[in-house]
Amino acid sequence: MRTCRTAAVLLLVCAALSVSLPRASAGTITVSPRDSTSKLAIKSVSDRFSGEFVTYHIETYDGWDNVKDISKFQIYFDVNGKGNYTEMCIILEPVGDGRLRSEFYPKCGQFTWSTSDARKPAPNVVEFEVRIRDLILGGGVVPGRPFRYRVYSECGSDGGHDWAPASKDAYVMEQGLPHLTEAQLYGEVVASRGNPTGREFQPGSDLSGSAANGRNARRFSPFGGLPLGTVLIVTLIILVIGYFAWRLLAKRFLVRAAEPMADSPASGASRPEADDVDGPVHFRDT
Repeated sequence: MRTCRTAAVLLLVCAALSVSLPRASAGTITVSPRDSTSKLAIKSVSDRFSGEFVTYHIETYDGWDNVKDISKFQIYFDVNGKGNYTEMCIILEPVGDGRLRSEFYPKCGQFTWSTSDARKPAPNVVEFEVRIRDLILGGGVVPGRPFRYRVYSECGSDGGHDWAPASKDAYVMEQGLPHLTEAQLYGEVVASRGNPTGREFQPGSDLSGSAANGRNARRFSPFGGLPLGTVLIVTLIILVIGYFAWRLLAKRFLVRAAEPMADSPASGASRPEADDVDGPVHFRDT
């Protein structure tokens, strides 16, 4: 009898936890029933590893046209598990000739770390890839640690939109990225050192903060994410403007300082009254 009561209590506790905790799906989620009237209403989302890439797969309920229907798909990532889905973003948008292109933005900022062309294996399916090393170097994802994401769609023809999962407390859980060697992370930079295999990258080691050694990481400088060339050009322009402004101000001050001198007598000879007072005395009163 006591065993049955204990089992019942544990069952109730587990049920309560399952309701209160955010719902997650390991690498895939299916939205059923349909919860949006948008032509880009999302039916399923999944991800998988393929070589050095992560492939993201988005399926909608309806087929759609690359030019007139899609405004964008956007994936928001929570890397640290704190509920902040702005730690990195992937935006899928159409380009001028009807192709679809994904762009990877660290911190969901204004600077693109990498791009790739998407493919449509079916009228209602789109897939695109992101390099694993870009997620590590650009997004700060720790290898071996699962992270989560949510997907948003926006339709250009009907103005509709959709979220997958629909609940703001739900998400798709992506499995931890594989550990990469130094050569896999930094490519030809390491190979040129005569170390084609490299050593395994470990988060927190001296490699974790040296993304500037890789070609992709050099797109960003320590100056708030601005490219180094832009910083140098802007600095040079500021110095040139400052130099000419200083020259102009200095010239004006010199002109103003010279004006009182031009109005005053040039020498004591034009001031006879001064000679009478300060000049030598040629007689003595007796």
